[in-house]
Order: sequence, then C-alpha cells, then structure tokens
Amino acid sequence: METTATATTSTPRSRGSLTLALIAALVLAALVLAASAAAAGRTVHDPRLDTPWLSKHARLDITRATVRRQGTKIAHTVTMRAKLKPARAAERPAIIINTRGGKRSDYEYIAFGSAVFRTPKKGPAVAVAPATLTAKGRTWRYRFDLADVPAIDAGYGWAALTQRRSGKRADIAPGNGYAKSP
Repeated sequence: METTATATTSTPRSRGSLTLALIAALVLAALVLAASAAAAGRTVHDPRLDTPWLSKHARLDITRATVRRQGTKIAHTVTMRAKLKPARAAERPAIIINTRGGKRSDYEYIAFGSAVFRTPKKGPAVAVAPATLTAKGRTWRYRFDLADVPAIDAGYGWAALTQRRSGKRADIAPGNGYAKSP
C-alpha cells in the first residue's frame, strides 16, 4: 500500500495578512499605552509672587505642582521660583491629601520629609507610610506607594504647600482647593 503525504504551504498572501494584523495590533497597543500614560498625571500652575511676602522668599514660592501615577506608585513634583537649598528643612514643601469632603475640607494625610502622615482632628500626626524626598535645581520630588497609605488608592484631592517659620502658610497650589489625583 502506497501512502502519499500532502504538504500544506502558506501562501504569501496569508503571511502578509498575518503580518499586517500583527502590526495593526502593535500600533493599537502603543496608542492605548500612550493615552493611558498621558492621562496618568496632572499639573497645577501657580502664579508667581502670589503675595508681597513671597517676593522676598522665592524658595517658598510654588510655580508648578505635578502628580504622576504609574500603577500604585505616585510622584508629586513641586517646582519653586528660586533654586533650592535642600539642607534647609523649613523650606521643604508638603503635599496635603484629602480623601473625603469637598475642595475646602481639612486634609487627612500629609507627605513631608521621609514619610506620609495621617493627621487626625485631635492628637499628633502618625506616620503611616514611607516616602522619599529628593531635590534638584528648583524642584522637589516626593515618591510613595498608594498601597501603603490606607484609603487613598481610589482617588484623592491634593495640594502642595509651603510654610513660613511661624507655621503660617506661605504658598499653596492650587489656590482654590484640591486638585484631583490621576
């Protein structure tokens, strides 16, 4: 008994269609990633010299505040009007975080220095998560993980602020309440 083997070969047209479909899928995936990356951040611009006091204290004058999110990782960037002196702890900005309430309600968390703190209505602030703070040029950058901070992974309002030595606010951005997190 004689057997014959039948070989199937792909035609150039089927290989070309497969290649075209693969390229189209890659382009679509790149567009989706680019759109999600662009949507994962917010920037707030703050007027320079908001008050006469800030005209003489440029390192406390916020000009821009930005938040970027990649998964659960958050980076808040605060740009000042003048070059920083990182050794001056009193000139470091803070990021205040509001998880409930309106644009003018009290904040529940504050990122300052190397930690994120919960700020109860009564009593001292309690560290709840680690944070990193870096400084370069005119820019401060806080980084922390949302998974480490209770109750803020679903979204939050935020603002950047600086304080005078007396404890009064020097500058805040945005000036009209909290910006929404990405």
